[in-house]
Amino acid sequence: KVLFVGKDAEERELDALYLRHWGAEVITIDDLAMAKEEACLAAASPTPYDLFLLGSACSLEDQILHIKEVRQLAGLADAKYVLMTQSRTKSARTEIRDVTYVESDPIRRAPFIRGVAVAVGRASPEVTHVGDDNGGKAVRTPNVEEAEAAGSLILVAEDNLTNQNRS
Repeated sequence: KVLFVGKDAEERELDALYLRHWGAEVITIDDLAMAKEEACLAAASPTPYDLFLLGSACSLEDQILHIKEVRQLAGLADAKYVLMTQSRTKSARTEIRDVTYVESDPIRRAPFIRGVAVAVGRASPEVTHVGDDNGGKAVRTPNVEEAEAAGSLILVAEDNLTNQNRS
């Protein structure tokens, strides 16, 4: 269950759509003050929010102040947050317990969903790729004869002189 707080209606709509596609129940509101009230009501109910998502139209300072205020309320000391940020630099971010930052300008679905999954404990922040790993060893590209013998020769046709390799 996610409470999405964002001033930008388009951001709320798109991000909520992504979350709903992955099975989340999403409530959206556009005001941080209302979010505090909603958080209190939900914390006292049998179905509290699992995650609070703050949209990028809210300033980072307002987002952090909101988190600190909400975490002082009964039943919300361990609230988990995703902060949408327009800044790509990590130095502009404040390290706060149980807060995950997601870049939102432009929003990319996979990193957004991954950030939410990390925030709620369904993905590890350390694991970034699962697949074949050659252990960091350099891989030698086969020459034409080797590729042909292996049945993996690929013809690449390029009509732009700039992209053609004449070697």
